[in-house]
Amino acid sequence: MASSAPPGPDNAIRRGAPGGIAEQAPSAVHLHALPALRKIERAGGVGVAEASTMTRGWVRFLKYVGVGGSTLVLDLFLLYLLIDRFQVHYVPATALAFGIAVSINYLISRRFVFTGTLRSVHASYGIFLLIAGAGMGAVTGLMVVFHELFQLPYLPARIIIASIVGLWTYGMNLYVNFKVAGKH
Repeated sequence: MASSAPPGPDNAIRRGAPGGIAEQAPSAVHLHALPALRKIERAGGVGVAEASTMTRGWVRFLKYVGVGGSTLVLDLFLLYLLIDRFQVHYVPATALAFGIAVSINYLISRRFVFTGTLRSVHASYGIFLLIAGAGMGAVTGLMVVFHELFQLPYLPARIIIASIVGLWTYGMNLYVNFKVAGKH
């Protein structure tokens, strides 16, 4: 079904419009996604450009989950070592393990997740540390609540807390620090 709107930059992605999906090179989106996107367009849904932006957003989020999951494993390993092997109290052990893991997370995330930021490395790391500091406060405080109040073992508590704080941290870095939401 052709779009009734006149051709223009906002409507160029609609099927049947000049430069629309039928005329675009396959490199505009992944080839395996084209049939589904065409069905969505015919049904009056989002066009290729919007779907491509949404796909990039999900890819970025999944990269962040991968990086965050990897550094969480490091965080949990350090937490285990500090508490069970070196007999460090769980509160400072949580803060130290988190601090090391989050610094490594920054290095990897800057390179592979939040690409295209215009903020310098020093400025973005400073803001990253501010966000991480708030995250560390939340992680440490929630560890006390989950471990002392709810009597959860420290590792399961830390995994639950990582999910909560990780989503907040992702949003803060995406929108406030690196400012790359909807880009690249």
